[in-house]
Amino acid sequence: MTSVDAIFNENEFTVATASADSTVRLWRFSPDNQQDEIIECFQVLDLSSGICFSVKLCSLPASGIILAYSTDDDKIHFHGENSPKCFERVEALTGHEDWVRGLDFATDDNGDVLLASSSQDSFIRLWRISPKSNETFETTADNLIQVDERTFTVAGKKFILSVESVLQGHENWVYSVSWSRSNGVLQLLSSSMDKTMIVWTIDKEQSLWTEKIRVGDVGGNSLGFYGAKFHSSGKSIVGHGFLGSLHLWHQNEENERLWQPGVINGGHFKEVKDIGWEPNGKFLFSVSIDQTTRIHAGWKNQGHVK
Repeated sequence: MTSVDAIFNENEFTVATASADSTVRLWRFSPDNQQDEIIECFQVLDLSSGICFSVKLCSLPASGIILAYSTDDDKIHFHGENSPKCFERVEALTGHEDWVRGLDFATDDNGDVLLASSSQDSFIRLWRISPKSNETFETTADNLIQVDERTFTVAGKKFILSVESVLQGHENWVYSVSWSRSNGVLQLLSSSMDKTMIVWTIDKEQSLWTEKIRVGDVGGNSLGFYGAKFHSSGKSIVGHGFLGSLHLWHQNEENERLWQPGVINGGHFKEVKDIGWEPNGKFLFSVSIDQTTRIHAGWKNQGHVK
């Protein structure tokens, strides 16, 4: 399995899974079912020989569920649930020039859906999905320049899909993107092979997405950050490296633009073959077939060793 996502809608869980067998499978079950909990696979999307890197589900305003997934054709594919237990292809987005590795949905202050996509072309793209109004557009001298928009239908309701912004700040592959809210402000976290993670926020006065803070590693031979997530409060972030290491940063309570590294456990990403204590019992050594040796030690916090 390469990716998985789930959404709870109308008392049911809908789960999307992607696998190396070139399929995306959709599952559904209800936690209120008094009988044996049966997870039903109700649809299989055949990608032929393609590889799926990311899948995401989202509930559209006053409509059904939409599935977004990315493959090795540099596109973002959309399937909408236009009928019960049947997701139909509604759109395919182009714009990235390399494989899209990360996707994530969020809802902005206007109620529109934002989709963030990260790619190996080092760019992040933001796409806006908004309900289509019945108003007709009149061309005047003041609105000759229009944003490229596409229209699709899910569950009988029309939506407009347009490019919100293109974010450039990383210098290598961008592996993941993740949305969060902190004090009511929507923010986006991206992780990259350039050994940095960036938190992006919108400048409402200029309507521009800008870099709020950048954290990362210096030196070493790691392959950067393979993924990153916000804490539920939006004030802590954790990233994991390709070789299994974990990295933690906390937002300073007095200065929100200052982020400080925290202490966190790390681990091997393949089988551990042997462990041993050093003579004084303060350090634990572990060796793994991931070709690394790790030294683990306790740390003192308020006088207590953890």
